Amino acid sequence: MEMGRSIGSNQRRRKQIGLNGLLKVAALGGVLAVVSAAILAYSLGGFHSGARLTDEQEYGRSIYNANCAACHEENQLGLKKVPPNLHGVFSRSHLPSGGPATDAEVKTVILKGKNTMPSFDQRLSETEAAAIIAYLHAGIR
Repeated sequence: MEMGRSIGSNQRRRKQIGLNGLLKVAALGGVLAVVSAAILAYSLGGFHSGARLTDEQEYGRSIYNANCAACHEENQLGLKKVPPNLHGVFSRSHLPSGGPATDAEVKTVILKGKNTMPSFDQRLSETEAAAIIAYLHAGIR
């Protein structure tokens, strides 16, 4: 009879250890889900303060998405020389092309082109270029 109690006691302990193990795995899974979501959020545009875009920046975002993102975000054209990513372009002192990271230089590159970047002066107005620049200053979202 004493032997029966010992076996039952061992089975209860194994069940308890199994339950504790499952709880640990579930907790680890929850942590991994939160970390994965944070990495995904950062990779899709970073963490930004809750500040909303101005009307000009919203306009710039729509122009950027229609004219710039195909190359500078996804390289949908399959270009051999991949255009530079523009995330944080104004947080550096120089543009990927080597020029100074100023509004005037970015406007020139947008409208006149530089190196492999084509000119957009026939597609975009100066007002549209300024809106793109305002959007780039806000940080791409």
